[in-house]
Amino acid sequence: MTESKWKLVVDRQGVTITGDKFQLTAATGGAGDADLLDGQADVAMMDPAAIDGIISELQHLNRRTYGQYCGLSNAAEMVGERWGMLIIRDLLVGPKRFGELSEGLPLLSPDILSARLKEMQHFGVVQAVASTTEESVVRYELTDYGQELDEVMRAFGRWGARSLSAPRPDEVFTVNGLVMSLRSCFRGDAVADVAMSFQMTVGDMVVCGVMAGGQITVNDGPMPEAQLCMEPGEHYKAIVSGMACADDLRAAQDFHHSGDDALLEDFLRCFSFD
Repeated sequence: MTESKWKLVVDRQGVTITGDKFQLTAATGGAGDADLLDGQADVAMMDPAAIDGIISELQHLNRRTYGQYCGLSNAAEMVGERWGMLIIRDLLVGPKRFGELSEGLPLLSPDILSARLKEMQHFGVVQAVASTTEESVVRYELTDYGQELDEVMRAFGRWGARSLSAPRPDEVFTVNGLVMSLRSCFRGDAVADVAMSFQMTVGDMVVCGVMAGGQITVNDGPMPEAQLCMEPGEHYKAIVSGMACADDLRAAQDFHHSGDDALLEDFLRCFSFD
């Protein structure tokens, strides 16, 4: 640890811990005052071990902690605060500027977003990276440690999706949510025989992707040359849950598709909540 600039002052007012950006004071009782010299203050640079103890206590007070020596507890403390997992979800889609993260999470205040990013930077989950081609542009991205959450988040998303009902009027479906839901519900090796490109339009959002060898890539934006293009309408959940029937979709008035019709059945068997 580098040399601390924190100071401990003991005087008639009590004990004061002072740093570059804060000052904490704890008042002393009257009985102890008699032991202090009038007008005197005991000022000392703090020992590094003492600083570690105080930082630990301050972190304990400043953030929710479960007080459990447990990997799950530790993970929840790192990314389980409100909005934390949605920030991780959006960064799994790709690096983003602060404004892009804010735009994708419209109910999240800038102050809380900033606080969550700082917390996850502290834990080594997120890092801020300056652009090498754009002046004064910083993007947030997951570290290697943070990227390990990919499989966890996809499984957690599938688990939550099973109990989704119709969206409420105040709920939004974002492009990051669309990308991650397609990635999360893809069946992997079980559909390794499927090879195709696709484009999907949901509302004003357009995403595209490629499936091959049991792998899927999904990106924001169109792919005009995609082999299968579709607008699922109200059938999106049925499609990603694996419950949609190709013949029923073809007959539905609010489902539209173009391209190679024979690929529709292959596309549908690539997704499941299981």
